[in-house]
Amino acid sequence: MARRLKAGVARVVLAVWLLAPSMAVEANDFPTLDRVDQVLTCMRGHGGQALDNLYACSCAVDVVAAALSYDDFVEATTFKSFKSMPGERGGLFRESARGRKLVQRLEEAEERAARSCFVGVARSKRSPVAPPPAVPPPVVPPPVAPPPVVK
Repeated sequence: MARRLKAGVARVVLAVWLLAPSMAVEANDFPTLDRVDQVLTCMRGHGGQALDNLYACSCAVDVVAAALSYDDFVEATTFKSFKSMPGERGGLFRESARGRKLVQRLEEAEERAARSCFVGVARSKRSPVAPPPAVPPPVVPPPVAPPPVVK
């Protein structure tokens, strides 16, 4: 009985170990080049290339990537950028129900990212972090004089 249980557990662990990399790829399917482009675009729009912007903008890209697949992201950004096109051509992007839904999901993800990643907020203006508690110095006993030598 115990041998069967161990064999079953080993099979489950092996299956999870083999499937884990493929599950991670599906959850994070944005190509590196597009991630870098989004981070640099975000940084340009929020004060330039500074370390604070790098952290905030890379966090924001991760939040958006968690909310939308890459294909949905590309489609949503296409609808978002072309819906202001005048005339009949722009009507295709303004009147699409799928386009409105994708743009709404993208905008919600971008708002959530801006709040949770402090995009556009200087480090000095973020909520203050409490300093670590002061540690008292160690108590060192006074030196003890050696006993007198008796001759």
